[in-house]
Amino acid sequence: MRLVLLDRLISANLIYLDALRKGVDQEPEYQQAIRHFTQGMRAELYLENLLGDVTVSDEEIETFYKESVKPGTELTPDARLQNGSVLRKQKIEQRRAERCEQLRQGVEVTIFQKNLEEARDDKRADDVVVAEAGGEEITWGETRGILVGAGVAATHRDPLAMVVDARLKALQREIDTRVMAQKARAAGHNEDPVFQARLAEYRKSRLINIHRAMLARDMAPTDEELEACFAENRHRFTVPEFRRVQMVVLKTEEEAQDIKRRIETGEMNMYEGAQRHSIVPDAKKTSVILAGYSRAAYLCRSLKKRCSLSVLDTE
Repeated sequence: MRLVLLDRLISANLIYLDALRKGVDQEPEYQQAIRHFTQGMRAELYLENLLGDVTVSDEEIETFYKESVKPGTELTPDARLQNGSVLRKQKIEQRRAERCEQLRQGVEVTIFQKNLEEARDDKRADDVVVAEAGGEEITWGETRGILVGAGVAATHRDPLAMVVDARLKALQREIDTRVMAQKARAAGHNEDPVFQARLAEYRKSRLINIHRAMLARDMAPTDEELEACFAENRHRFTVPEFRRVQMVVLKTEEEAQDIKRRIETGEMNMYEGAQRHSIVPDAKKTSVILAGYSRAAYLCRSLKKRCSLSVLDTE
């Protein structure tokens, strides 16, 4: 396992070094991903500091429990923990909503709603500005995935939903993120060790993933190569056919015919026939071992509940 993990680590680092050598880190896709991640991280750190420590008292948990469950129900340690978690989440959401209302104070925000209309998506250039927040432009190219996804999700939930309204709501969240990122940068959160470590990790992993995908696209095999690979590795893609066969081995055809009749009439089953009448030495353990016979033997053979008679010559 260590060797496998080490091999994967070496491969990932080789891809990373090759990506740097080929300048993949200068590609627009990578630069945009880094900007998006950086803004999200800054906003998250700023929001954590803004919300502060959110605690829930024992009295709040007990009150919440009494109001939420059937009277007389015992407040177990697990129930206390679960209710405390629910209360804390509610407090965080409430405090988040309160703080977000204060975020934009002193920040000039402009939204160009006409640039959110679905009908113009095909003709809209990536550099079209959909909003401005604190002097920073937010373009269609930066937010296309978020806004289009919000519209699709809204119409999936409700076919009559307005796409532009869903996009506007998603854009408002993006604006809040941008504003928090700006304030985090102004507060010096860029020097936070957690921020620096996560950013460095993301830079490397994202570059590896992008370059790996590019290499895979360039190495797309032809139909002939796929067919040759399948033919050479057929055993890896297919499961050999196998069947469960029960046999009762007997010395004469007369004995075999008699056992066959008794099995077909339900007087006995294949296992009982093998155990009581088979001449195989291990008949009490198995009904399929035939090794060691150098003469013809008569078989009662069962396959998929059908019983047939045949002759086996092990020579």
